[in-house]
Amino acid sequence: MMRRHLRPGLKPKLAIVDLKGLPNPGQVLSDLRILMKPERVLILTAMGTVAPADVKRQGFRALPRPIAIKSVVRLALQLCGAH
Repeated sequence: MMRRHLRPGLKPKLAIVDLKGLPNPGQVLSDLRILMKPERVLILTAMGTVAPADVKRQGFRALPRPIAIKSVVRLALQLCGAH
């Protein structure tokens, strides 16, 4: 669903992807690496999906669940260059 928003010239500054409940989270990450720079993607990991270490190895920023929303917002602001 996100793919239609990731056309050349129209890419967001940051994508936040929650892996919980996705049918094939590993494939989502593989596809996402092609569509966006990994340093511009924040991945929320969940048990039974992709291990945070594997997410980081692919160049993405990972936040493991459970997580406070303020932590997501704080890291999102950092990744977008806002302090």
